[in-house]
Amino acid sequence: MVGSSFALVVGGPIATYVLTHSHWLGYAGWRWIFIVEGAITIVAGIITFFIMVDRPRNATFLSEAEKQWLDERLNAELAAKSKVMTVSKWWGLKNGWIWYFTLCYFGCIIGLTLCYF
Repeated sequence: MVGSSFALVVGGPIATYVLTHSHWLGYAGWRWIFIVEGAITIVAGIITFFIMVDRPRNATFLSEAEKQWLDERLNAELAAKSKVMTVSKWWGLKNGWIWYFTLCYFGCIIGLTLCYF
């Protein structure tokens, strides 16, 4: 949610500038918005692919002791989760709490969206 607000604060003025001042290569400003946002997203995705790791043992910024501790904690958490209950998609659709929180989140998003209009 913080990222969304930050994107609006920083991206809004940039998008306004691009819309009103860019007619490069014969394209209208609104088309440049799509081009610029798409290019940034593609570059960020490629960078993320090379930077992100999937397991603690692959993280170069952790010491061996930290890697081992995290792996043990994750394995213990997985074992504890599997002992409590097994959850399926159908269980999630039948669970009233999930529908309740989904409705709450939907209300928050609608409220935030309507604030911009």
